[in-house]
Amino acid sequence: MKINAFTLFFSLLLAGQLAYSQSADTLSFARGGGVLYQGKAYLKPAQIAPILLKNQDPQIALHFEKYKANRGAGAVFGFVGGLGIGYPLGGLIAGREFQTGLFAGGLGVAAIGLLLNGSANKSLKEAIGLYNGKVSPPKVSFAPLFYQQNQISHLGLVVKF
Repeated sequence: MKINAFTLFFSLLLAGQLAYSQSADTLSFARGGGVLYQGKAYLKPAQIAPILLKNQDPQIALHFEKYKANRGAGAVFGFVGGLGIGYPLGGLIAGREFQTGLFAGGLGVAAIGLLLNGSANKSLKEAIGLYNGKVSPPKVSFAPLFYQQNQISHLGLVVKF
């Protein structure tokens, strides 16, 4: 039996789509904060809460509360730090004397905001991990793999247990 390249490519693509559609009901962490759920991005805690907290799990609720608290504090520290950095730079552009202390303080406060934001994202990732563990048991999935290395195209299949 002879199988041509198109049939092989199409069947691997179809298998990958089936594997994706079976695992699309889980949550995943979106880059820059927030959650991806069923193809939609939810960025605000008020949007994420009904999805994450429908399990009534106290561990998920604890991690989500940490996420909300650290996210809010990180936003406040980031704003104040940005103001502390921007005001001296604006004055320098306008011809005033550069305020080194305010600039250094703004850098420090902005760094604290970044640390709090990182902690918030870590708490959200932990809550998502707990949610995915509660909602769906570990699945076996497979997806096609296409990549090019040293001017040679490779075709493969990735199986995850």
